[in-house]
Amino acid sequence: MSLEILDEHERGAKSGVKALASWLLAIPRNYPLLWAIAWTALLLGLCLAPNRMMPDEKSLTIKTYFPNADLAVHFTLFAGFVVNWIRVGRWPLRWVAIPAIGLLLAAATECAQSLPIINRDPTLLDVLADSLGVVIGLVGSVIMSRVDTRPGRGQG
Repeated sequence: MSLEILDEHERGAKSGVKALASWLLAIPRNYPLLWAIAWTALLLGLCLAPNRMMPDEKSLTIKTYFPNADLAVHFTLFAGFVVNWIRVGRWPLRWVAIPAIGLLLAAATECAQSLPIINRDPTLLDVLADSLGVVIGLVGSVIMSRVDTRPGRGQG
């Protein structure tokens, strides 16, 4: 093959990767309900995964550098839950209902971790990280709604 053909293939591959990345990054904007459902499925999957499916904490090198990485994951999952569902919701009570559901979900997932089938250690720190994520997600949603100037959005 000549160099021109190889360059053309490389450019095509790069533009294909760019197009895929662009499409993936547009999913939350173009399909907010689908994104909120997927985020919730991820949250439930990670919080309710049985202990045998979780990585051995002793083998995780990230624990060496960031000992509370699991708390950051809990925080992020629940902040994202609130932000995504408030974004989807169009009813005024979403500002109360969705954070309340998030807090209930935080407590319920930690309680469920003590079930024999899941066999994980529920901790108060995880509930606190989840709850802080809910609160920060709500605050972030309020700020974003005030900034969003699209028609029919903002101030809502």
